[in-house]
Amino acid sequence: MGVCAAVSFPQSSVRLQAFSLLRTSLPCALGALTASRVAVRLPLALTASLLPGHRVFSPTLFRSKLQATQQDPPKAASMAVWRVTTWLNGRRARVAAACWGRRSCSARLGSRFCAAAPHFVVVLLLLLLLTPHSAASQAAPRQVSAKVLMLKLTNLPMPQKFLDAVELGLMGALWSRNFTAADGVNIEVISKATTTQGSGAAVEEAVKTAKDLLLLAGVIGDTTFLHTLPAVMRNSLVSFAPFTGSSVVREWNPNVYFVRADPAAELLALLRYAVAELRVLRLGFMYLQGVSFGDREYEQAQHVMSRMGYALSGVFTVKSSVLGGADDKEFDDAWERFVATRPQAVIVFGSPYQDTKKFMKRMLKDERTAGAYLLAPSAVQDAVLGAWRAAVDNGGLKFVPGQVIATATNPLAKDTRYNAIRRFQEVMKKYLANRTDIKSGAGQGFPDENNAGELMVAAWIAGEVLAQALGNREWVKDRNSFKASLFKQRRYLIDDLVIGDYGGDCSAVAVSQGATCRCNQGGHTVYIKRFVEGYRAELRADDTFTAGQRRCGAAGTLLYAPLDGVLAVMQDNEYAQLAVSSVLGGAKAAIASQGHDAPGMVTLHVLNTSIAGARNALEEEHNERLVHFVGGVVTEAMLDVESVAFLDPLQLEPRLNRFRRHVIHLSPTLEQQFFVLAKYLRDAGIRAAHAVIRGEEAAAVAEVLRRSLVTFGGSLRSATLLAGSDVLAGHLPKAGDVFVAGLAAGDVAAVARHMALHDGVRVFVAFSEFALLHADFVAAFGGGAGADRVVFATSLPHWGDANPTSETAREFLAAVPNPTQRTPLALMGFAATRLLGAVLSRMGKVGAKQLTDFFYTNVAVTANDMQYGPFVNGTACTAAAAGGAGCGKNYGATRISVWSLAHALDPAVPVLHPAVTST
Repeated sequence: MGVCAAVSFPQSSVRLQAFSLLRTSLPCALGALTASRVAVRLPLALTASLLPGHRVFSPTLFRSKLQATQQDPPKAASMAVWRVTTWLNGRRARVAAACWGRRSCSARLGSRFCAAAPHFVVVLLLLLLLTPHSAASQAAPRQVSAKVLMLKLTNLPMPQKFLDAVELGLMGALWSRNFTAADGVNIEVISKATTTQGSGAAVEEAVKTAKDLLLLAGVIGDTTFLHTLPAVMRNSLVSFAPFTGSSVVREWNPNVYFVRADPAAELLALLRYAVAELRVLRLGFMYLQGVSFGDREYEQAQHVMSRMGYALSGVFTVKSSVLGGADDKEFDDAWERFVATRPQAVIVFGSPYQDTKKFMKRMLKDERTAGAYLLAPSAVQDAVLGAWRAAVDNGGLKFVPGQVIATATNPLAKDTRYNAIRRFQEVMKKYLANRTDIKSGAGQGFPDENNAGELMVAAWIAGEVLAQALGNREWVKDRNSFKASLFKQRRYLIDDLVIGDYGGDCSAVAVSQGATCRCNQGGHTVYIKRFVEGYRAELRADDTFTAGQRRCGAAGTLLYAPLDGVLAVMQDNEYAQLAVSSVLGGAKAAIASQGHDAPGMVTLHVLNTSIAGARNALEEEHNERLVHFVGGVVTEAMLDVESVAFLDPLQLEPRLNRFRRHVIHLSPTLEQQFFVLAKYLRDAGIRAAHAVIRGEEAAAVAEVLRRSLVTFGGSLRSATLLAGSDVLAGHLPKAGDVFVAGLAAGDVAAVARHMALHDGVRVFVAFSEFALLHADFVAAFGGGAGADRVVFATSLPHWGDANPTSETAREFLAAVPNPTQRTPLALMGFAATRLLGAVLSRMGKVGAKQLTDFFYTNVAVTANDMQYGPFVNGTACTAAAAGGAGCGKNYGATRISVWSLAHALDPAVPVLHPAVTST
């Protein structure tokens, strides 16, 4: 056993001294405990837990009791440790002197000390029993409070219930935590009544009264904010989560901490909604001169629209009444100039003064503008709604749901799609039940009250952020520490709502590695509300806008012009409706991952019409709204509208392609399909086939099929041409291969019955008809019988493969998790939209002509593993001359393979023929 060293300590922690001595002596003690014979009374539980299996003893020296109850406990413990240390050092010295010059004494020296160690350990254990109580009493955490100032403004020109809603939301968040943040920080709210003009002096008074005040929370209004800011900065406070309206105050300042999205983000959301959702051709803007709200936003609107390739159609602006205002003639002249531009929608960024209300009244009463959309940021929402309600109730204006659109910086109080709002409702229901002192009506009708409820949510979110920001004793020990802590790359997660990032001064190296620097802005997401019956706010799932995530705030963010598409829903044809629904589902799955401020944004809108009226409906839509391209189901007449592009159009009956420059085919044309299928037949050793064709172009279709078969050494044995009302089943052969085109409702079931009776028949169908009638094919052949004898050609990967090798198919699988929604038309819509996104990211100006130009200029286009092209600009040629010099080529499907329906139903079944590219 080694030597048990004697140790001395400076005058430091008694408990640490005792533990250190115990650690030094314990190895010797465990080996020598059984050799000692003098018992010491120790608590049984302690001896059992620390020294199991041993009896504990002590020398006579330590039989006397420590008089801890008669002395200061820490002092008694310290003296006891000193006595132990002195005794041990003295004993070692005496033994060392006796051993001087004697051999093997060092070993005996070690064993003597080890013999003494059990007694020493017992004393140390007693000391450890003594010190916890005194140490705990000394180390008990002191009470830490974070003092928060809130101003109650008595002269703000806004309804009292809105002011109360802000207070209720913020206080409710703190109340739910019993006014205690993490780390035991008590939150003490100091409330002070004042006016807007006296708010700065009120802050100074509060600082004198509460020397350790940390922050001013929830200041309402730009004017109040500007009045209080000098006092906040002078005293190194933080203006936390102010409710401001203009971009002018949104500057970097380490004494200001914004939580809501900035007005620049709200303006971007309104601009995007106007060009991507409303798709108006003429967008106006209104603002007042000489105030802190509107001037800068107008400059931003001009810049953003210009970069998208658009311009504001007209601007209404006069001097604000704060600066004297405009006389009636000046106002009238500005109005007439504005009305002459025929705005379809107007963004209202006027301060909520009388001038703005006068403009709103004109907008809604003048027949030339009464039907225009009104778009407003959250700061102007109440003024716009008030003018609209007055015009409807008293002015005879027809109420049009959705005519007024406004932004919000948070979800609505009733929008339980968000986890945060569900928790908000739980908290606020309990808190409001305890606040019987509110007389303004705030909280009544909770959570369905729109405006006050929205403000309550905003304030509750601010309170949640505040509670997190105060949740550390070190952060709140003084003002400078608190201010510094706020900008240490902070981000707040309020359930499923994200606030931040925040950052202070940092180096260029840190910036290059992703740090957020000199940023005191908070939210990035803006919500778009439509006001419907009863002036209720309606917020749809896709009506959110998130911008500026890669920068601080949205002031420098630009928008990219979207590519606006239309899909016609022909209400008089069930298959057309189902087809568009499926194409739209796939396209929206591709659109879902688009960023609002990133290039490559595609929008799709539905145009309700009939088959006969589809062309006129499209032309009217194009004259009133932005339409760049048309997808989905089309009619032959629609394709003659050359002012828009058609991307991968799908017709209800088989049609031959002819070169039309504005029509771009991504799926195999009928001619390409015939070519690939004829090659397959040749390779399979089959030389002849039949055809049954229904449709306006039946004869021409049969001729192209014949030429395709002849190209590969085959022949068309018979061709039956049917009128639209002719029954198909009676014309099918009893054996051999037959091409069937022009399938109508009920035909698939008839074909299945015929094939069940004649197992020597194999049917070839156009892919477009298989896709349109996919549900019918699944129903008729889902059992497997005959599915291997239905054949078609496609360039798509498999839409139902759970383990696809195609990159496009893998993305489709991830984007469309519901297997029942994975159809060939859904994959067509998904692939086409993915391609449009890739094309759009490489385009400059966005338009129908620019879209079609791209295909002919770039010749070949790729998106993931889908390749299209080459596209050739030229002239329309006859079918016989197609592909010759000077002939245009507007189709680009490549790698076309031959499938059986059995493969379509089960990806494990092999394809019939590998992919080839038809020219």
